[in-house]
Amino acid sequence: MWRHSVFHDTFSISLPKAEEAAFEEKFKYLIVTSPLLSEALMFHHSKQKHRFSGQLPFQAPRTPKLGIASNLITSLVLLFGAERYAFRHRLPLFTLTCSTTASLFFFYRYRRLSSIRQLYHTVLSKVQSFIEQCDAFDTKIHRILITIQEIELVSRGYRLSTPLSPISRIEQNSKKRKCVHLRNRLASVLRRAFIVHEQGIIDLVDVIDKQHLLGLYEMYNVDSMASLSGVESSDDDDTFSLDQLKQLTQAMHLKRRECMVHFLALGVDIDKNGWKVVNDILSQFLKEFEAFTNEMVEALDAEFYKPINEFDSKTNKFQDSRLKLFVHRLSSLEQELRTIEAKIYLCNEGVRQLNSESTQETKEKLMSDYMTVQKGFENMLLEWENGKEALQSYLELPSEIATREKIVAAAPAVEEQDIQEETEGKGIILDSEDVADILNLPSKASVYEAIAGVVEKNGKERPKKSRNERIEEMKVRRAQEAEQRAKRLDSETMVHELKSVLDKRNTDLELQE
Repeated sequence: MWRHSVFHDTFSISLPKAEEAAFEEKFKYLIVTSPLLSEALMFHHSKQKHRFSGQLPFQAPRTPKLGIASNLITSLVLLFGAERYAFRHRLPLFTLTCSTTASLFFFYRYRRLSSIRQLYHTVLSKVQSFIEQCDAFDTKIHRILITIQEIELVSRGYRLSTPLSPISRIEQNSKKRKCVHLRNRLASVLRRAFIVHEQGIIDLVDVIDKQHLLGLYEMYNVDSMASLSGVESSDDDDTFSLDQLKQLTQAMHLKRRECMVHFLALGVDIDKNGWKVVNDILSQFLKEFEAFTNEMVEALDAEFYKPINEFDSKTNKFQDSRLKLFVHRLSSLEQELRTIEAKIYLCNEGVRQLNSESTQETKEKLMSDYMTVQKGFENMLLEWENGKEALQSYLELPSEIATREKIVAAAPAVEEQDIQEETEGKGIILDSEDVADILNLPSKASVYEAIAGVVEKNGKERPKKSRNERIEEMKVRRAQEAEQRAKRLDSETMVHELKSVLDKRNTDLELQE
């Protein structure tokens, strides 16, 4: 009866019972209606956000300043009346003491109620923010899992489809797995998220009703999991398979679900200090999960969108200019791919705006946007062909250069040997000027070899080419062969090869929408 009386509303330093009940109802409503209590992790749940007004439902209107002033005046009138009839001998001291005490009490009461209301509002805001942060966190997890599955399928020659083909048997039969760094980063984040929820459960022990908690455990069929030993990687190379990552994700979700059940089991008589504990736990959750989400975004960017030429300065992997050319072609190909992705997005936007009342200009714009995709395919085909040529040049040319160097090194010895063989049996071959010089010199008595006329050089001997000239000639011949292959290449072949990649991009766009 005390909490429903007028004296309680006037002199109590706690909120009215109806207002506290409304806050607890809203707090539990946000948790119960969230996907965090589902037994299986839901990636495609509704994006509808929980909203609440500044004033809680069924909240008793806050006491205005006029009410505070009226309470103070009423108290002072009563005190003055008591002082007039009972304490006429000590008028100034009693009046000053009573008025000061009443003023301080009502000021303290007002500040305390305001702080409690502010705390309740902060708790509700953080619960809502935590639910939204978990939604973003789960979406990033799903995107990473889908990306790993798509890359595994494409790397083994499969074509992407909807839904994606399972890869459990593929990973069991092959130990060579793609996206190893991304797998390990995801597993690390999931393990740390599991530990964060476990620590939150430990911190809530002092403010929960244990009997109520047991009833909620039975109602929600909660099976507490103490560790992640059952879902750790069992391979020698410490690489997680996709099934293990999914099991780890489900284990993290079950631990989060258990933590949410602990929030529902808060004691009925919890005071302001208890709600401060809840507020601190929610603040820690928000901080940690925001960091986890950013870390997964960085992992995806580092895996797919980080420039390829940004490697450790100690490595000399890209010192070769021909390999740098291939990296440049890859970057250009990626830019063309993003251009096509943007064009497809514009086509999807045009389809959404298209209806029976659409103007001819809107329809023509949609047709124009769709036709520009063909130009993107042609540019991608050209960049792909240039990249292929650069890669072949890098892979084949070093071996040919080494072979030519051996040939050039052996050439002087062969020429010297040939000249020696020719001079041994046939004598010296001289030009006309050499003959004249020799005949004018004095000579001893000997037998001379007659020379009839001028000896001509062998016209059938081909002039020797330098090493650089042969390399340039090889490059020109390869460029001509590449142009001939490009003319014979059918553009429709690349369309089929790129279709799987575009399906993946379209799926990512649907997830982001």
